[in-house]
Amino acid sequence: MDLIILLVLVTLIVIIRKDFKSFIYSLGAVEILFRVLHFIANNLGIIELKKIIDTYIPNSIISIFANYSTGLFYDILVWIFVIFMGILDYYLFNYLIKRK
Repeated sequence: MDLIILLVLVTLIVIIRKDFKSFIYSLGAVEILFRVLHFIANNLGIIELKKIIDTYIPNSIISIFANYSTGLFYDILVWIFVIFMGILDYYLFNYLIKRK
């Protein structure tokens, strides 16, 4: 289920956003969304909400990679993701430096 959610989100991002920079920002936003939802579910104390989020929302994009791949393919996917997050950091720092 979580792989389907990720594939739908990435497909929508690619269709709506045409350039690479927007794709990187959107990928970072999806990762942050997954992590914030799980933080809220774990710390809010509502058991029903926690069950729903744990069932339907993945912990992170890397956890999706871990569920559906192993070995060298998993390592390659994780390193590609790490490179994308490094590019996101570059764009964010570049934006902050230009802003001042």
